[in-house]
Amino acid sequence: MPILVAAALVLNPMAVAVVGGTGGAIGELSGYFLGRSSRKVIKKDKLPDWLRRRAERCLPLTILLTSAIPSPFADAVAIIAGRLCCPVWKFLVLTIIGKVVQSTVLVHLALWNIFLVRSWFG
Repeated sequence: MPILVAAALVLNPMAVAVVGGTGGAIGELSGYFLGRSSRKVIKKDKLPDWLRRRAERCLPLTILLTSAIPSPFADAVAIIAGRLCCPVWKFLVLTIIGKVVQSTVLVHLALWNIFLVRSWFG
């Protein structure tokens, strides 16, 4: 995060947020592939069908929200998405959208605070 703010001071803040969000989404793929590879290790699936259908129905919104909010639950959701065989392109697109939103908000809030403090001290 400090690197994004430092880069946003020099470069276009929106471009920095997009690049930072895309990089963060690519970083989430490690959890996704951990979940995907766990299907080969744990063959027997103990999830009831009704729970699996519900999880698959709510998964896109859950991926989007957990990637937009800074929380440790994003890794767990990535593992679950991989375990439930969510298509990698769908996971990546939703995660990029969420991470770009997160980066945009955080970069603009940080820049606003920096300029506010500078205006107080001249």
